[in-house]
Amino acid sequence: MLLFQHLLDFVVVFVLLFLSNQVVQGSNKRFTFALVFPEDTELEAVTEVAVDNINYGPGSLPNITFNYEYRSSSIDGKCDAFYGMTSFFSIFLFGPSQISTVGLIGVKCEDMCKVMPETMTRLKIPFISPFCSSPTELSDKTKYQTFARTTWPPNKTTAIYTQVVTHFGWTKVVVVASQEESWQMLASHLTIQLPEREIQLVKRINVELGASRETLKATLREAATHSQIIILCVSSLIHHEEKGADERRLMLAAHELGMTDGTFVFLTLERKPITDLAILERAWRMNDTEDEKAREAYVSVMRLGWTLAIGCDLMEFQKRVNDKMPDLHIPKKGDDNGHKTVEDIDRLVEMSNLYNAVQLLYQSLLRTFAPTLIHSDGREGRADEGSGVLPVIPDEYQDPNEIQISKNMRNMSFIGFCNETVYMDEDGDRVADYALFHHSVKQVRMIAQYNKTARRFYSLVGESYNYWPGGVWPPKDELPESGPTIDSSTIVAATTTSLLVVTLAAFAVFFIIRKKMVKKEVWQMMWKINYEELTFIDPSRNRHVTRRKYGSRMSYTSRTSRSSASSHTYADPFCSSFSNDLEMVELLHDKRKVNAAHHKNSMVAVKHVPPDEFELTPTRLYELFQMSKIRHENLTPFVGACVDAPNICTVMELCTRGSLQDILHNDDIKLSWNFKSSFITDIVKGMDFLHRSALVSHGNLKSSNCVIDSRWMLKITDYGEMSSGSGVRARARAEYAAMLWTAPEHLREPVETANKKGTQKGDVYSFGVILQEIFVRGAPYCMMSLMTPQDIIERVKARTSPLFRPWVRDAMVPRQYISLMEQSWEEDPEARPEFSLIDTAIGQLSKGQRLNIVDHMFSMLESYTNNLEDLVHRRTEELRAEKHKTDLILYRMLPRGVADNLKAGLPVNAEAFETVTICHCNVINLSSICSELQAMEVIDLMNDLYNSFDEVFGRYDVNQLDSVADASTMVVSGLPVRNGNRHAGQIATMALDLVSTVCGFSSRFLGDRALQIRLGMHTGPVVAGVVGFNMPRYSVFGDTVGVALTMETTGEGMKIQASEDCANILLGIGGFRMVQRGDVDIKGGKSIKTYWIYAKDGFNKPLPDEIVPELEC
Repeated sequence: MLLFQHLLDFVVVFVLLFLSNQVVQGSNKRFTFALVFPEDTELEAVTEVAVDNINYGPGSLPNITFNYEYRSSSIDGKCDAFYGMTSFFSIFLFGPSQISTVGLIGVKCEDMCKVMPETMTRLKIPFISPFCSSPTELSDKTKYQTFARTTWPPNKTTAIYTQVVTHFGWTKVVVVASQEESWQMLASHLTIQLPEREIQLVKRINVELGASRETLKATLREAATHSQIIILCVSSLIHHEEKGADERRLMLAAHELGMTDGTFVFLTLERKPITDLAILERAWRMNDTEDEKAREAYVSVMRLGWTLAIGCDLMEFQKRVNDKMPDLHIPKKGDDNGHKTVEDIDRLVEMSNLYNAVQLLYQSLLRTFAPTLIHSDGREGRADEGSGVLPVIPDEYQDPNEIQISKNMRNMSFIGFCNETVYMDEDGDRVADYALFHHSVKQVRMIAQYNKTARRFYSLVGESYNYWPGGVWPPKDELPESGPTIDSSTIVAATTTSLLVVTLAAFAVFFIIRKKMVKKEVWQMMWKINYEELTFIDPSRNRHVTRRKYGSRMSYTSRTSRSSASSHTYADPFCSSFSNDLEMVELLHDKRKVNAAHHKNSMVAVKHVPPDEFELTPTRLYELFQMSKIRHENLTPFVGACVDAPNICTVMELCTRGSLQDILHNDDIKLSWNFKSSFITDIVKGMDFLHRSALVSHGNLKSSNCVIDSRWMLKITDYGEMSSGSGVRARARAEYAAMLWTAPEHLREPVETANKKGTQKGDVYSFGVILQEIFVRGAPYCMMSLMTPQDIIERVKARTSPLFRPWVRDAMVPRQYISLMEQSWEEDPEARPEFSLIDTAIGQLSKGQRLNIVDHMFSMLESYTNNLEDLVHRRTEELRAEKHKTDLILYRMLPRGVADNLKAGLPVNAEAFETVTICHCNVINLSSICSELQAMEVIDLMNDLYNSFDEVFGRYDVNQLDSVADASTMVVSGLPVRNGNRHAGQIATMALDLVSTVCGFSSRFLGDRALQIRLGMHTGPVVAGVVGFNMPRYSVFGDTVGVALTMETTGEGMKIQASEDCANILLGIGGFRMVQRGDVDIKGGKSIKTYWIYAKDGFNKPLPDEIVPELEC
């Protein structure tokens, strides 16, 4: 992160220097802004429409061209902050030099919203975001001087609420808030800001999501005793919000209590924009039997909401957008009544905010030309004067001051999307168009509108407004002397309760109060987690997430082909280690998906439950409540649960070292007896506590449900019926491998009547099977090598004599532990010891010594140290072998010397060589032969031919630098390592060898046809170096390359033609037989003498007759 910050500082300085030199030249001013957001064709088309309106619409300036440069901020469809910043900087640093980039618009993902405003302020670049409504601190202009946004920050909604209360002169209010996080945040802001406006917040009451009608009535009764003005911070059904039925249920409860006669005011907020007054009727309509009652209840509701594009011809705007996207066909959306759907509303908000952002930047740019602009009629005036005469920017104008542009984006207004007037406040935030609506009997009416300049509401109805129930307008906040109008059932209930309190004994009163308190805590569901709060982790990308117990594996097949026993301490020779299994069987016992995730800055394990296997009964609620209260060092803490279908799951603390099964599976961990006994002690202590808790039993204890945390402490997980009930489900699906830990009495039970929570004696049996796993470091019953899990289960159920159980040799573990294991899996459940007795027995066996966390760590370090040197040596050898393979591949791409320099980090600069010899080779009839073959046959033929060539090249001091599909190859000697004058002799000998190889080459694809090769050689100076970065190539340059190619192209088949320079060196070397051919024209109108090379003394390989010029051989 520090390196990234330094890099960002460097880029900031560089861009500042770059921008300081940018000047707009000429009389035509061209301004371009950067547009950065994830790929979205429709939003880019909206930008095109906005830019067209500026350049060609009414009021456009004749000497200004306004445009944009778009870059995507997404990789593989996901927004990436670093990539987005890189894309933005590429516009400023590498965009067209003839234009002036005046700002940035865009940024959509959360990470960029946090980083870019500060970066743009440091760069002094105006930045407008149509999407970053949070974080709220972006409104701080002392820190984010160049930032503005055409969205309305949620924290400023609270001020609008207070304006409504002030408008009606109310002084006391009650807030009833949903437990949903966003509503709780709004309620907290109200708690702070209402007293600042001298408005008394008498009471704040939280209401449970999905609470019963009676609970809602109790909430409203409490609110009614404090004020007649009740602010509801709950979701409505208007935009089909998931928890929207809560508002309707509250109003139905208020109606039954008689609180909807106009005495009480229910002030609500609609968080999404209102584009049509008719959609507000969705708040009460669910097409059920209570619709009429709900409609009557809503007459006492005032709804605060912000409007968008009401009365606007959106179809015309959409047509213009579609015209910009000829390949995109956008279907018409809407519900059965023609109203916009939720998706439409969200998209409309994005489109309008983006359109307004473009207009804001343009208008701010024009305002920066102040104090005066020269209009086309010769007069002077401000840029925003509406005389109908177009202004002209003075020719001497240079780039505007960027900070001034940013300041001009505040406290201003302009005509934006759908000809609406857009206001920007002093913080550079758009002020939403808020209005107050009343759900009258016949229709929804707009009764007040927010004036964005005066910062207050103006009434749209007079004092004679007669649609409010009760006829009193505006409603007051004083409670009537007789108190709130509540039905008689309340009085009856209160009287009955008082009589019961008087007559019951003190102990009964205490019992009832305690029971109610517990029941209240149960129904509060403080353990409940919203699924959206979980951020799931990809284990392959996070080194802290190991292969947790959910992926634990065990094998029960192919036992006869296993290798010999592991070298683990106390390993059973009859049980192979897990890692030696030839066929591994996944034991995802309950087939439920389990993932690691982040929840409130903590890593958790999320275990999903099929919706058809879950029902939120009172018993289940009480169990989840008890689980939330359990805390023990050997039990995995229960974080919470998601109980809203379809995302039903339990959430527990994540133990990153995996399960006990994983530890036993890992051959790299040497487990001493002290380490094993420590695990056993942890299991016993955890189960003893669980059996003494309200949960009573586990029901699905096994080694995969014993997990290890980062301190090597073993913890029991998956307790409680919601998790452990998977054991019964495994029996229902006949998953025999998952039943090996199940007690025989439970195996014999009918699945339909089986107790999902299990029994304490059944847990003790499971503990005995885990002991066998720990003792032998093998799967349950691993010594029964020829039996399948189904065979084993049938034998366990059969009550054989002697009992069918695993066996462990006395030499492996102390006899007392084997005796404890055998007692734990006795056939008679009553004969099995309780965990409290097992704990006492283990304490006696260890003579009172109990391993603590420090002992765990020392045991772990000892286990790793004992095998560290062997492990490092083995890994080093594997690394060396892989490095050798990589070097071989590199040496095939580049000359060895060049490759070695690159690996050593040394520069490979271009180098001049005074004299080298280059040979061009070409199989001249290969193309005609390949044209008669199939594509796969061509590949096989070329592969055989190139392998033959590679064998020849390997015999000489030469480097092959280039080859193409028609077997045209360039070979050079004398570089990168100089070899005196040997290069000419090496190339000439290699050429003879190539001719001999081609002469004797045969392939099943050639038939009776023979290949013909043509070779040309030349000696001279060249320059060589490495070119390219992603695929570096070592190449040579100079006239010598071209002359050598001419020697090849003017030659003849099965002959070697050499230039005079090359022939002279060969004569000096001696031994080569040559004959002069004559003169050959080369590039530049010159000609040189050439020679045929046809033999060499001591070269005994067969050569074709054609190689000898003008001789019959």
